[in-house]
Amino acid sequence: MLTMLQIQGVRELYRTRLKAEVSGYACLHNTVQRYVKRMLREQRAVRAHCGFSVRFCNPESGHEKGNVEAKVCYIRRDLFVPESAFDDIKDYSRSLLATHAAKAQEVHYKKLVSIQKLFEEGRKALLPFPQSSF
Repeated sequence: MLTMLQIQGVRELYRTRLKAEVSGYACLHNTVQRYVKRMLREQRAVRAHCGFSVRFCNPESGHEKGNVEAKVCYIRRDLFVPESAFDDIKDYSRSLLATHAAKAQEVHYKKLVSIQKLFEEGRKALLPFPQSSF
């Protein structure tokens, strides 16, 4: 939720449907079943609090989530390879935010405008983040 706080909004989230959800947990070990059920219960609570919805990707349809995965790989390659060493997680988080702020000034390779401008345009579509804490 920290990311949603920094962005100051929430949007519809996408995720792949877990096989456990589809099969009713029957094929999973009891410990895994309990974990999946708890995870889904917590996700529903956050979803209800923040007011966003979840749209599931279709199984065997990689094109539906490939764009997001490519962006995650880009961030991972640029910020986390090679692996960083740090003593203070708060200082490290601040340095990551500073790096993101610098990257936001870069020009998007395809749209030829700053990433920050694209982000601000996308922010208009966000739902407001709830004022009460979770």
